Amino acid sequence: MLAATPALGATAAPKTLNNPTKTCEQLTARFQKYLGAGMDAQLAQFVSPAFVIERNDGTTGSWPTYLTTHPTFTGWNISVDVAQFSSPVITCVAMTSTTQLVDGVSVVSVPTRNMSTYVWQRGAWRITSDARFNALS
Repeated sequence: MLAATPALGATAAPKTLNNPTKTCEQLTARFQKYLGAGMDAQLAQFVSPAFVIERNDGTTGSWPTYLTTHPTFTGWNISVDVAQFSSPVITCVAMTSTTQLVDGVSVVSVPTRNMSTYVWQRGAWRITSDARFNALS
């Protein structure tokens, strides 16, 4: 049975957000940053155990496999289009592009739609889902 109250010492989820769009930008940037080299410990803390990813190519991943197979990002651009908040969850829809290391070569992705969901767990935001969509042609 899951406890209905936050863990001892954990802060309760925010009831409101002053600027959900800014929160989405910050959380999405944090996720991208934690996909950088040497950030595995921070990524492990930020990813919810319920995490699922859906990639542009239709492949999926989940916790904890994603932590050992994620790409390495060296840069990113984020433009949030939609930010929906209902405590303890915020869902973000953004146009994103990333710079990744692929076989030691820096590759910039084309801008794609991205939808991420963050949930307040253990006194902090955790990413629980991330989906990337192919651009419409």
